[in-house]
Amino acid sequence: MTYLIWSNQHGMWWRPLRRGYTSHLAEAGRYTADEAARIVDDATCGGELTHERVNQLTGETYQELDEVIVPAPDSPAGPETIYITMINDRHAEPEAYPFTTAECAITYAKRHAAEHAHDPGDIRERPIPGWLYHAWYSSEDDSVWVVEKPITRKKV
Repeated sequence: MTYLIWSNQHGMWWRPLRRGYTSHLAEAGRYTADEAARIVDDATCGGELTHERVNQLTGETYQELDEVIVPAPDSPAGPETIYITMINDRHAEPEAYPFTTAECAITYAKRHAAEHAHDPGDIRERPIPGWLYHAWYSSEDDSVWVVEKPITRKKV
């Protein structure tokens, strides 16, 4: 099985040979489990480099690793489709999170909106053709959405 490395810090995939980042899944590096574990361990100083996040509903803080290991969708056991939750917040850089199920991606999007809305009544869900989920919260400049991306497998 091969693995990808997702950078929460950069909102992109690691390229092959640790050479930069890409937003295109097809250009992401494929690593063995040992390689990916070493890279993430090195990049996070053994899990020390994290971002502190605050749950807006409970006020609790939690740590999110800068880099995480994700099973590669083109490995034999990989999914046929990935689901991307995109977050556009006027106070931060846009972020993208990959999931292997639509349910997880939508749940994450709804949780993010609930945590960041000034008031739960501020969340407005709005269907958009081609998107599995879309909502804005607090203002139309703060939004979350989920899209489905099929995985194209290379024939060998």
